[in-house]
Amino acid sequence: MNHKFIKLLFLLLLSVNISYAKELKKVTLQLSWFDQFQFAGYYMAKEKGYYEEFGLDVTILPFKYGLNIPKDVSKEKIDFSIGRETLILDKSKYDIVALYALFQSTPLILLTTKSSGIKTINDFTGKTIMTTIDDAGEVSLKAMIQSHKVNITELNFLKHTHNLNDLLDKKTDIISAYISKAPFILKQKNIKYTIFDPKKFGFDMYSDFLFTSAKLIKKDPILVNNMKKASLKGWEYAYSNIKESATLIMEKYNPSKLSKEELIYEANELKKLSYYNTKELGLIKKEKIQRVYDLYNIMGLVKEKSDINSFLIDK
Repeated sequence: MNHKFIKLLFLLLLSVNISYAKELKKVTLQLSWFDQFQFAGYYMAKEKGYYEEFGLDVTILPFKYGLNIPKDVSKEKIDFSIGRETLILDKSKYDIVALYALFQSTPLILLTTKSSGIKTINDFTGKTIMTTIDDAGEVSLKAMIQSHKVNITELNFLKHTHNLNDLLDKKTDIISAYISKAPFILKQKNIKYTIFDPKKFGFDMYSDFLFTSAKLIKKDPILVNNMKKASLKGWEYAYSNIKESATLIMEKYNPSKLSKEELIYEANELKKLSYYNTKELGLIKKEKIQRVYDLYNIMGLVKEKSDINSFLIDK
């Protein structure tokens, strides 16, 4: 009798679990770059069951070259993705909406070695700089340079190879890089360097928005809100448990074979950017978005007017 009761109870629990699993809504999250701590909050939200807790079954899609992510999100080929401040410009072409901004200031910096003799931005004149030419994503760097009355036309621009060795081999004098990555590599090589950080000159751009399509918000606002909440919960866990999160990434999300030390360094730098001038994770302000848009406009990058109001989700 007991055996039959236990079997019945097991079958009942199994059916409840299957029913619960069926209730989870399947969504996709497209990464904007290769696996690293930059996406730790999303990994932890999945691994710790936060997405399930909010009724979601999230498939994290790895980055690959050649994608037009804003377009794919707008056309609902992808449900959610992460994007830089250039989404403000993409808004004029695609019906996308930002849910939050993870980084309150961009990780993007300009970097040079001490041996180059470059000490100030005014020393840039006539130098070679490796950056993504004409990329709106690097507008903060160009604005920082021009704010020192350095003529952009007097710089020799090189197409970015994303290889830091080009700086060390003196193929370029200056290189654009992430503050959370390149300095760690230089420290490992005992190379002294100088950083030029836009936020220290007043150009503190947002970065790493979680965004989706206006269509999905209209279709299922609860799902969108749950994705936002679960992802931020994942980020809170990742930043509160950096070593554990770094270990998980190293073991499970690490095709680039990043070391644990490298991931921990990245984590600490990104945490600073996430809480820069705020205690609220994911903060996004309309006035700051407007300021970024105005900067794009001044730099001649606005081709079609964007609706800033519809770029932000209503809280």
